[in-house]
Amino acid sequence: MNTFFKLDNYVILDLFEIQLESFEGYLRFHGSKNFSKNISFQNQEYIFIPCELSNLESSSDGRQPKPTLKIANINNYMSYVLKDRGDLIGKSFIRKKILARDLDVSNFSDGI
Repeated sequence: MNTFFKLDNYVILDLFEIQLESFEGYLRFHGSKNFSKNISFQNQEYIFIPCELSNLESSSDGRQPKPTLKIANINNYMSYVLKDRGDLIGKSFIRKKILARDLDVSNFSDGI
């Protein structure tokens, strides 16, 4: 049976993009437990880095908590990303929520 059809329609993935320097583009990654490998979405590769995004609650009084992103530093990957940049303060951060069924066909080994 095709792995694409085994997916539930409600599996939601969070894809993240962090703007690096203007000539470098974006660091694209995801931390989904459903796909523990690199994935493609709209012909862009998102590397698998275990991560957790929290404090995204909203309130009726207008105050918003500061979101927190915790990223695993496996094999010192994030240390190397930050090494020459100092930090990522002021850089653009994008979160995309997508359904797993909307991923590129190339993510499914047996195609459709």
